[in-house]
Amino acid sequence: MSADSTGVRVPAAVQKGVPGSVVDRTSAIRWTRCGTMQCATLKVPRDYADPSAGTIDLTVTRRPADRQGTGPDGRLGVLVTNPGGPGTAAAQTVPMFAQIVGRDVRSRFDIIGINPRGTGDDQPAVCTGKPGQAMPNLSEWIFPTTAAQVRAQLANDAYNVALCRKATGTQVLRHMSTGDSARDIDAVRAALGEQQINYYGVSYGTQLGATYSQLFPTRVRTMVLDGTLDPIAWTTGRGESATTPSTTRVNSHVSGHEALLAAIAECERVGPGGCAEHATIRADWAQLQASLKRGPITLAEDFSISYDMVIAMVNAGLYDYEGVPDVLTMIRGFNELAAGKPGAVEPPPVTDPRVNAALTAYRKVVARDERNRRTRIAYDPPAPEEEEAPTPEYYAAFTGVACSDGVQPKDPQAWPRAAAVADRVAPGFGALWTWESSVCAQWPFPSTGAYRGPFTTTNPGGMLIVNTTHDPATGYAGARVMRELRPDSRIVTVPGWGHGVLDTSGCATGVRTDYLISGDLPATDQECAQDHPLFTSLH
Repeated sequence: MSADSTGVRVPAAVQKGVPGSVVDRTSAIRWTRCGTMQCATLKVPRDYADPSAGTIDLTVTRRPADRQGTGPDGRLGVLVTNPGGPGTAAAQTVPMFAQIVGRDVRSRFDIIGINPRGTGDDQPAVCTGKPGQAMPNLSEWIFPTTAAQVRAQLANDAYNVALCRKATGTQVLRHMSTGDSARDIDAVRAALGEQQINYYGVSYGTQLGATYSQLFPTRVRTMVLDGTLDPIAWTTGRGESATTPSTTRVNSHVSGHEALLAAIAECERVGPGGCAEHATIRADWAQLQASLKRGPITLAEDFSISYDMVIAMVNAGLYDYEGVPDVLTMIRGFNELAAGKPGAVEPPPVTDPRVNAALTAYRKVVARDERNRRTRIAYDPPAPEEEEAPTPEYYAAFTGVACSDGVQPKDPQAWPRAAAVADRVAPGFGALWTWESSVCAQWPFPSTGAYRGPFTTTNPGGMLIVNTTHDPATGYAGARVMRELRPDSRIVTVPGWGHGVLDTSGCATGVRTDYLISGDLPATDQECAQDHPLFTSLH
C-alpha cells in the first residue's frame, strides 16, 4: 500500500465496489469545548474514490467516558451514535444519547456524534437560487390529495431539481449516500486512533450502521440497531424498484396504519377503566377521515384541518410511546368538532370546551413531534423567512440521501400510482410516505459511493436488533429481515408502541447494556415488556 499526505490507502476491495482508495489514517482530532461536550472539525475527502477532488468538513462531538484507563473496569472505547433521518444532524444529539444509554454505558464509552454529509452547518445540502427568481406556487399541502395537487407537486419537484442543477456549492449532492457517511465514520475512527467502534443507531441510523458493518466488518466491536429499516427495501428493492419508490418499499405506511389500529384496539380492550375514548374511537377515526376527504374543516378562528394534515399529525404522534393516548384524544376531539360536516362550517365559539380539549391534545402532539424529529425518517425543513425579494431554497438533506441510496423509478408518474396502491393498504399513510421521495424520479446527482448490499457479512461482535412491535415508521418486519440477513445477530422484541425502543423498556436496556459492555450477544433472541402500559387506570 502506498501513502500520501492524506494517509495510508486501503485497497478498493475492502470498500465493496468503490474504485480507488480511501483514507485509513488522518491527523488527530483537536477538541474544543462546546457546552457540556467537546467539539471538533475533521476534513475528509468529498469523494473517497478520488481523495484529491476536495474535502468536506465534518462536525464531530464527544462526551468523554466517566472512567479512564484500560483496566477491567475502565474505558472500553467509543460509542458512535446516529439518531436517524436521513437529513438529521447527529452532533448535537450526544447529550440525549448519553441519557438514553444509561450511566453504566456512558461511564465506559466516549459517546461520539458525527454530522452526516449535508446536515447541520457542514456544507448543508441547500439549493439556493437568486433573489427575485421566479418560483412556482409552493404547495400548502403535506402530500397531494387531488389531481391538480399531484400535477403541481410534480412540477414543483422538477423546479427543485432544476434549482439544484444550477446552484453553486452543491457538489456535496453527488456524495451524500449512506456509503459515503459510513466511510466518514471510519475516517473519524482512524483520527481517534481506535481500532474498532461500538455503534448505536436509531431509525435511518440503523441503515447507516448496517452499511458500516458491511464496508468495515472487522472494525465493529458491538452494534445496536434500534427501530430497524429493511436494508434491501431501502436500497434495491426486491424486483419492484422500477415501479415502486423506496419510500413505499420500506412499508412505513403499513407500520403507521397498523400502529394506529393497534392503539385503537388496545383502547377498546382496556375500556372505560383506562381509555376514555374506548366507546367511540374507531367510529371517530372513520368519520373524521370521511369528513376531511370532502374538504378542510374550520374548527376555531384561524385554525383549520385538512385530510393530509391530520394524517401527518397522527403519524407523527405515534412516534412517541408516551404520547399515543393524546393522538386518540385529538382524533375524538377533531371529530366532535367536525360533526361530519364538509367544507366551510361555522366554527364553534372559542369558549366551547370541546375546542379547548381538542386543541390541547393537538398541541401536545405537535410539541412531541418537534422533540422527536431527530428520530423521524422523513425530513421536514423549516420554511425560509420572507424577504422583500424571495430567494428560492430547496432543502435536500433527506432527498440527497434517499435518492442516492435507493434505486428509484424514472417515471414521475410512478409516485401517484404507488401512492394510490399504498393507500388501499393503509389509507392516507400510503400517500404520506410515498410522496416523501417524489423528487428522486428526476434526481441528477448519482453517488458513486452508494452501497446497496449485500447485507450478510458478519462482524466479530455481531449485532443486537431491538424493535417495538407497533413502530409507526420502522415496523417490526424490518427488524425480522435484518435478523434473517445476519446469522450473527440477536433480536430483542418489545411488544408495544413508539418509534425505537430507546429507554422505554428497562428489560431491553439491560440486554443492550450487557452486550455493549461485555461484547457478548445473548445466547438467544429475547422478548422484553415496556415499563409502562399504554393506558393507565383512570380510577
